[in-house]
Amino acid sequence: MIVVINRQRARKIDSKEWLKFTEHALRAIGRAHQTASIVFVSDAEIKKLNRQFRGKNYATDVLSFPTKVEDFETDNQSQLGEVVISVERAAAQARENGLTFLNEVQQLILHGLLHLSGHNHEADDGEMSRLELRLRKKLESRLQAESYDEPPEGGTPNKTTRFCLFPDNDLPFTVSYGN
Repeated sequence: MIVVINRQRARKIDSKEWLKFTEHALRAIGRAHQTASIVFVSDAEIKKLNRQFRGKNYATDVLSFPTKVEDFETDNQSQLGEVVISVERAAAQARENGLTFLNEVQQLILHGLLHLSGHNHEADDGEMSRLELRLRKKLESRLQAESYDEPPEGGTPNKTTRFCLFPDNDLPFTVSYGN
């Protein structure tokens, strides 16, 4: 089972949207029968995790924690682990890169899932990066997502609508901002 957990208050999180995207991403990377947890946190929380587990004292955008099977457990390969995302870093990076928050978080989830699948961009001569770019294109064409303007941070949003269609189960949804 895919689980989406929101442990921050800076931004509203649509758990169903991220659950569906994670299902599609797992299918795209050949892990359709496996699961993961997606956890949304603040910069302060991801900084603590980054310091505790990687020895780096700064907020990062995404961390991945693979499931570790203990000696006494039966090997359960269905749960890949947890992908932890800072919504504040994701929003800042989206602005810096001219992306929507939605697109940035999609990229971070995919990136984290690839790490949980054993890929490591720090030691593979660009193999993970090339795979990630191919999978982004594959997911973009599958999701048929129409780009939209995000409401400006701290401002009054214009009326904007985004429509996404997930072709495998024909589950459309619309999100509207403003009047």
